[in-house]
Amino acid sequence: PGCEDTVFLVHGSCASMLQWPEQLEMFAEAHNVVAFDAFGCGRSPKPDGWSHYASDELYEDLSALFSRFRGSGRNIVVAHSMGCSFALRLAASSPEGAVRALALLSATAVKPAVAAGPLFRLPVGLLRLLQPTLDASFIRMAFHPTTVQSTEPGRRELIALASATSGSNPMFMCKAYYRQLAVPSHEELAQVRVPVLLLHGADDGVIQSSDSLKLQSLLKHASVSRQEVPSCSHQLMQENAAPVNGLIAAFLHGEG
Repeated sequence: PGCEDTVFLVHGSCASMLQWPEQLEMFAEAHNVVAFDAFGCGRSPKPDGWSHYASDELYEDLSALFSRFRGSGRNIVVAHSMGCSFALRLAASSPEGAVRALALLSATAVKPAVAAGPLFRLPVGLLRLLQPTLDASFIRMAFHPTTVQSTEPGRRELIALASATSGSNPMFMCKAYYRQLAVPSHEELAQVRVPVLLLHGADDGVIQSSDSLKLQSLLKHASVSRQEVPSCSHQLMQENAAPVNGLIAAFLHGEG
């Protein structure tokens, strides 16, 4: 109440808004905050149907949500992983000034291997059998080895949340999502003209640092700052929340 600036938190593919607890707490002190589970993810409905999970459909959901909740002050989008693709598309297609700044975590300009490869061409029944193995593999790539191996309660909670989030994803949704996944075109990226912060885990096992650097080079008309965050992997906003939050806060202060 009384806040003019609004922050939109956009999670990654087949993920959940529950992965933003530290950021929700930080932003809620002085901003309106909009966080949501994308259709098919987290606590959102998960109906069967191919077209529900097309990138265009999911983008339209974000666009409608942005139109509904954008405030009178700065509207800032903070996104993670493939959620960054939707955030970039929103900035490229919105009227000038509608999106004030983007903070993008683990972003890429390249379609990830899991979407481009043969895995999600397998039958859904077989994918269901493989799901526990796939979920465990993702966790090993998405978290730093010290997090995966830790016995510290807070670290174990991160792994438990990741396991629960992945385990709740129906394989028909994952197949439809990844088979139709699209990243912004070079032309769309060239239309992004807002300040952009790129943060990348120094040990990201899901998206390579070179892919993040490629994205930076394609944002030709944006003011881009990029920094790698040590001692974390793909889920940097969870593993190393304090420095990540500090970098985002400093970036937004500079854009004030």
